[in-house]
Amino acid sequence: MEKIKTNFESFPIALLEHVNLCIPSHNFAEEYYVNLLGFVLDPKKGRNSPRGTLHFNAGITQIHLTLGDPQIIPGSIVLLHPNLKILKKRLETSPTLELLKESKFSWKEREEDGTFEIIGPYGNCFKVREAERSFGRKNIPGAHLHGNLSEMIGIVSIEFKCKMNQASKITEYYQKFF
Repeated sequence: MEKIKTNFESFPIALLEHVNLCIPSHNFAEEYYVNLLGFVLDPKKGRNSPRGTLHFNAGITQIHLTLGDPQIIPGSIVLLHPNLKILKKRLETSPTLELLKESKFSWKEREEDGTFEIIGPYGNCFKVREAERSFGRKNIPGAHLHGNLSEMIGIVSIEFKCKMNQASKITEYYQKFF
């Protein structure tokens, strides 16, 4: 398999701190993000009950889940994990899978690049890459300030799908204004 390379000098985002998503219910959230993906519930803001928001940490990044109509990102949330063999075993054998049977959850291993494509309970796509393949390192710490160590290292990027022949227009916009 070909090694994935990242050129940090040409990538202007230093940190994607958090992603906000609306979901209709928190029924699957903790099981999915903590027990299956390896996030941890934020100890300070984990259950922000007045707003109905859950905060899950993956390294120094977070996913905030607010109650509302399901918000599906048109593309993929890209995550970094230290060892895909561990994650694969959990995706195949976790008791959480029984709970997720009634949701949109599914997953597959992408042979072409060795990543996992996981569809979450409400339909968002998560691509999970292995740290060593992406960055040449296995042990990248994943702890949020005042938080517990998460297995998932963090959110690396979001890949947005766009309509055919629109990418050049989007590029022109960002070159002009940023």
